[in-house]
Amino acid sequence: MAGVTFGQQILFRNYSVNDGLCSNTVWNMAQDDQGYMWYGTKDGLNRYDGYNFKSFRYNKSIPSSLGNNFIHRILNVDKTHLWIATDQGIYILDLQKERFVQFNPTGNKVIFDLVKDKKDVYGSLQKTMASTSMISGLRA
Repeated sequence: MAGVTFGQQILFRNYSVNDGLCSNTVWNMAQDDQGYMWYGTKDGLNRYDGYNFKSFRYNKSIPSSLGNNFIHRILNVDKTHLWIATDQGIYILDLQKERFVQFNPTGNKVIFDLVKDKKDVYGSLQKTMASTSMISGLRA
C-alpha cells in the first residue's frame, strides 16, 4: 500500500499599484536587516512592512530623494544602508534618515547589477568603484 502524503499549503498574495506599489512591474526584491521587504520597480522603490507600502521616488525639489525611478537592483549592504542600481547610476539609501545620496564614481550610467562579497560592494563598474574609499568604508 502506498503511503499517504500531504502537500504543504502555500499562501501567496499578489500586490499591485492598487495596494501601494509604484508600478505593477517589479524588477528586484530584497529584505533588510529589520525585516522590511523592498521592491524595485520601473517607477520607484517601495518598502513593505507587512501591512503598508511606502514609496520612494525621484523628486527634483528634494535633493535627498532617489535620483531615478527605474530600479534594476537593491542590495542590502549593512544594517543602515541599501545600494540601489538605477538607469542613472547608484544611489545609497540611509535607512535611518530615509535619504539618498548618489554614488558619484558611476555618474549617470545605467547600472544593472550590484554584488557584495565578504569585503566590499561592487557594481558593473568594478574598477572605478574599487578604487574609491567609499566602498572600502562599507565593509560587510
